[in-house]
Amino acid sequence: MVTVVVVENLRLVRESVVHALSAAGDMTVVGHCADGDAAVEIVLRERPDVVVVGQGLPGTDGAETARHIIEAWPQARILLHAADAAAERAVAAIISGVVAVALDNMSIETLIQTIRVVADH
Repeated sequence: MVTVVVVENLRLVRESVVHALSAAGDMTVVGHCADGDAAVEIVLRERPDVVVVGQGLPGTDGAETARHIIEAWPQARILLHAADAAAERAVAAIISGVVAVALDNMSIETLIQTIRVVADH
């Protein structure tokens, strides 16, 4: 069973991803939140296999949140959800240790497959 934390400020997106992952059969969402500060707390408490982080978080954006998570727990496997993988912040996140970038127009099935790959990384 792949354990996942979902960090996304858009409630509809967050709840949709949580629902889809929970229905996947081989995934368990062990936490979800809408901001970076809560994300670090949840990740350190739950130690999930994968953390899905939205780039557009308020305050501390997704790239910075990913950096904070990796600094606190270097084993974290993070999948950044971004509009553009070539965007400066997405590239910075990859340099800081993000495993993969999921694009906004990705299907939920592709996201699920990507989470499985990241979990096996």
